[in-house]
Amino acid sequence: MGIIKNMKIKTKLISSFLCIILFIGVLAATGLKDLNDLSLSYYHMYNGNLIPINQIHNIKENLLNISVNMSELVNEKNNEKRTQLIDQIHKLTEKDNKLLEEYNNTSDGQDDWVAGEEEVYNTFISQLNEYREIKENVITLINEGKTEESLNLYPSTLNKLDLVLQSLDKIIQLNSDDAKTDNLKKHKTFKNDVTLTIVLILIILAISALISIILTKQISNSLLKMENFAQRLANGDFTTNIVIHRNDEFGQTISALNKAQENMKELIKQITNNSSNLNCLSEEVYASIEEMNAKMQTINAYIDEISNGAEEVSAISQQIYSSEDEISTGINELTAKASQGSENSLEFRKKAGKAQKKGQESMKITESLFTEKQEKILKAIETGKVVEEISTMADVIANIASRTNLLSLNAAIEAARAGEQGKGFVVVAEEVKKLAMQSSETVVHIHTTVAKVQEAFKNISTNSEDILKFINEHVYEQLKDFVNISKQYSSDSGYINDMSYTIASMTEQISAATNEVTSAIKNMASLSQSSAEYSNEIQSSIHDSTKAIEEITKITENQTELANKLHEMVQKFKV
Repeated sequence: MGIIKNMKIKTKLISSFLCIILFIGVLAATGLKDLNDLSLSYYHMYNGNLIPINQIHNIKENLLNISVNMSELVNEKNNEKRTQLIDQIHKLTEKDNKLLEEYNNTSDGQDDWVAGEEEVYNTFISQLNEYREIKENVITLINEGKTEESLNLYPSTLNKLDLVLQSLDKIIQLNSDDAKTDNLKKHKTFKNDVTLTIVLILIILAISALISIILTKQISNSLLKMENFAQRLANGDFTTNIVIHRNDEFGQTISALNKAQENMKELIKQITNNSSNLNCLSEEVYASIEEMNAKMQTINAYIDEISNGAEEVSAISQQIYSSEDEISTGINELTAKASQGSENSLEFRKKAGKAQKKGQESMKITESLFTEKQEKILKAIETGKVVEEISTMADVIANIASRTNLLSLNAAIEAARAGEQGKGFVVVAEEVKKLAMQSSETVVHIHTTVAKVQEAFKNISTNSEDILKFINEHVYEQLKDFVNISKQYSSDSGYINDMSYTIASMTEQISAATNEVTSAIKNMASLSQSSAEYSNEIQSSIHDSTKAIEEITKITENQTELANKLHEMVQKFKV
């Protein structure tokens, strides 16, 4: 059974049909042999019995006619009439000689004689010669005019003729008995041949049915397993492989399907893991942006303080004219706030650098993930094309089924021509035709299942390409914008740091140059006014940056939502 399972479908079908053809050939050979024996028997009966019997009957008829002519010849007084009768007797004798020659030709061999026929025939020839000798003597006496002597000799011819006719009757009886015996033997042989033919037909039918059942069971079981496998794939279940132990086309196809399922399972696992990583990464980016937004709010508050401080410096400059102590106090406060602004700007610059670094890392991870998943998805889609080979195999099976159907139709036609001898073959042809029709229906079902699997691969390919397109066109570009904004934040923080350092230097110069208080106060008032203007510009820039960060936050939220949807999508598959 294991050898049959591992045979190719083509080999199985050819072997099955060759086996059936072999048995049919044996049946046909047996029938031809029986017909040949029957023909030889009838030929022997006709040539060895009927023809000799007919020849003997003709000889007997001629002898009786000769006897009648002899009776007329003996009593005939007219010489002309006598001459006619003698001619007729000679002609009948010649006919008997030809018939005897033909009879001898039909029985020229030792095996052509019926049992006891040769002895009776030899006796007949001896008696016939004696009869003819006496008959010729009677004719001679009549020709010599010795009528009385011929009349006295004539009864002897009748006695000899009776013996000849008795021998002929024995020959006829022997041939009739032989024909009857041979007919009984052939009738018995015919019954035995009919019984043997019926037994062979039953054996052929049983073997054909067994072969059909085995092939149908093997093919239907394999197709049923493939159908269940396709239904599990349609339901997103990739957990169960097809278990089959055979190396034919079905076994190779199922092995390829199992391999394709393993590849799809591995791909889905990787998509699941990477979607989880992408989700976590999106959450981290979202948290970083929230933190940056909070820092921007803090910077905005510091800028407000700087702006307020500039206004206070401007007010103090108006009061310095009346009190240098108040000027010194204002200078000290301004120096402290400038130092604090410098420290805050340095801290902001560090955080902006971290945000820039994380953005660049996110870009690299996203680009690497995009490239890796694109290659694997394309590879998986290419691997999925193995399903098209099922359709090709199904076409091969459909072609075989069509040829089988045509063969069964031809066989049915030949069986119909054969009459009673082909009835058994008609049944076999019908069974083969049913098997071909079932194979055709199964091929249609295979085509439908393959179309569904191909549609599923097409949907997976479309969804995967949409995801990769979204990452490439939206997520990657948004991360690039985030890195650029972080660079701008770093540059702005450097600018604030430089400005704070300048303010601190100017306040130190004001403290050192007390003898130039008036001029310094004027300069400080001017610088305070400039600082207020710069603070307003910085505040406006920070406000714009805050809005940009809020937009990035929304994009990050969309990315997180997309990652969640991708994760939910792959969770539908059972791996």
